[in-house]
Amino acid sequence: MEQYSGMEEQIASFPEQLELAVEIGRSLDLPALSNIQNIYIAGMGGSAIGAEFVRQWTTALCNYPIHVAKGYHVPAWVGPQTLAIISSFSGNTEETLTAFETIHQRKAHIVGISSGGKLRQYALHHHIPHITMPRKWISPRANLGLSSVLQYFILLKTGMLRVDLSDEFLRAADMLRQQALAIQRQAEQTARDLSNIACVYIIVPEEYASVGLRFRQQLNENSKLHAAHFVIPEMHHNAIVGWKDAPSEFAVLLLSFRNIHPRNRLRLRLTEEMIAPICAHSCTLQSKGNSSIQESLYMVHLTDWISHYLALLRGVDPVEVEIIESLKRKLREQSH
Repeated sequence: MEQYSGMEEQIASFPEQLELAVEIGRSLDLPALSNIQNIYIAGMGGSAIGAEFVRQWTTALCNYPIHVAKGYHVPAWVGPQTLAIISSFSGNTEETLTAFETIHQRKAHIVGISSGGKLRQYALHHHIPHITMPRKWISPRANLGLSSVLQYFILLKTGMLRVDLSDEFLRAADMLRQQALAIQRQAEQTARDLSNIACVYIIVPEEYASVGLRFRQQLNENSKLHAAHFVIPEMHHNAIVGWKDAPSEFAVLLLSFRNIHPRNRLRLRLTEEMIAPICAHSCTLQSKGNSSIQESLYMVHLTDWISHYLALLRGVDPVEVEIIESLKRKLREQSH
């Protein structure tokens, strides 16, 4: 299978990835579950962000609480009445494998998702359903389409969801292809506006918090830039105070969507009016699309391109994450 190794081609092929994910998802054969009370998704970094989107997209459709966990520890309520999705692109993520062992001991209903590694081996050994992701996109963070859509299909195929949203992913892929040139042009201009910025603050409404988190992670990993994200309205009860004496080399990007609470739309506008005079740069990025899924994926694609172009302007490799790999090596050297 052809691999996409450069970040530019990994981002550009996002519509293709969404279509492949739907094709794989529709072919899945998973057992329907009963007596489930909650859904627990374990993952880290690029292997966890897909779960954040699934939770966002299904919050009004799923009758079960969905908890996304990022770490070693598993709460006491995870047990035989839990559907647990274990997500690790490499299949070797230390924290996720540790959580997997605990969850398996608790006799939860587990579905694994990885490209191989120890997670796939453990799943096969214990006769646990496992979805093998193709390694066409080599960076875990570049597999958001596969990760989110396949985790959505796990919920659908096991009976946790009764609404088939798969056509929405295909419509989103079509929209992104049609808008490709305009998206890249806007992203390149936005990146130029940020090229001399020390830190980017992302402000996002609660309905699309996962998009803000994703953008922050992409600026961290692709652009090698300090970034933070804040969610409205919660930030208006704490973080807004910190802007009283904000350094002038900071920038603010507000992410706006059509399908949000009218008070959150007002809050976005008022926030920009208050912050713009005291920071180096501010602007609002407006999403497009006819549904929450389409708007989310449009903004993901736009901000992925921003992070890529910003990396090029900063003279850094958007694929390289050596500091993460170095930390993992040190952890392995001191393994218990």
